[in-house]
Amino acid sequence: MREVSAHKKEMQSEYYRLSSLLRDPISKMKVSALSSRLMAERRDGRLKKVSSATTNRDISLISHVINVARKEWGIHTDNPIAMICRPPESRGRNRRLVADEEQTCTNPCRWDYKVHPAQEDASGDIYLLEEGQRPNGQMPIEEDMHGTYIMNSKDLRAIEHVEKLTAMGIESFKIEGRTKSPYYVACTCQSYRAAIDDAAHGRPFNPALLGRLEGLLNRGYTDGFYQRHHGKEYQLYLRGFSLSGRSIYVGEELAIDASLGRVKIDVKNRFAVGDKLEIIEPAGNQDVVLQEMRNLAGEAIRIAPGSGHVVWVTLPVSDSKAFIARYTQSDNPSKFEQIPIVER
Repeated sequence: MREVSAHKKEMQSEYYRLSSLLRDPISKMKVSALSSRLMAERRDGRLKKVSSATTNRDISLISHVINVARKEWGIHTDNPIAMICRPPESRGRNRRLVADEEQTCTNPCRWDYKVHPAQEDASGDIYLLEEGQRPNGQMPIEEDMHGTYIMNSKDLRAIEHVEKLTAMGIESFKIEGRTKSPYYVACTCQSYRAAIDDAAHGRPFNPALLGRLEGLLNRGYTDGFYQRHHGKEYQLYLRGFSLSGRSIYVGEELAIDASLGRVKIDVKNRFAVGDKLEIIEPAGNQDVVLQEMRNLAGEAIRIAPGSGHVVWVTLPVSDSKAFIARYTQSDNPSKFEQIPIVER
């Protein structure tokens, strides 16, 4: 690793694979003892645990190690990898993702895992992970020279710590929004802007901002290592404000008919006449109760069922680009409100 891998661009990835390989029984064998039959048996064993692509990368690494030993270390032997068949890999995509597909893949994805204890074996593995989408498929937690890394499946939220962070002298906050919807970015930036302004003017944190973020598409929130342990009372305090003032994204404005005072809405999630809505605009937000809704034929309707529909509503929208959200303020959400939120 010190002689070859250290000089490669992807040395960290290769360090990890080599560290794993060193725990494999074949690492204790002489190069001259390696045979194509032995390599084929190892290939078949790996295919029962990992994908074809991962197996091929392992085979390539072993082949590279053997070739370096032959060329530079004076070990005279054939490379057994050249005599075995490689497993076929799945076909790659034949087109690029469009915007909606990229967001659909990126935003809801989470690594929902469970940790199971295991008996320590020759490889040194003592814990196993079970991923939510692959039940009963337990994977070993492996460790490299820098430790073990398990991705947290939740989203990082630090808005409740803005007051303390600004007092520490931090002057800038970055919000990651490259794979999020415009609605998500608008609401998140507005919320953090309000928290920063309050902190700059000596006002205490407004916990109602938690409810605003809770209504956005998220995988559950955590404040990471900003505060290691929250007491039960503090958790209940945050939860109360997270439920109040909560809203979901229901539509995006497409056009304004100023003569009739109507707005054309591209529906994203269900909403109905009588709902309390929030209009999000660059100039500021406002709350209204929806009084009227019509379909594209001009007929009065009461409900916009969900994504794929376009309706006309009577709302005081002034900007050419506005987002519409519906408030949900129930501690026990209805079955409808438990449907996964769609953001496009």
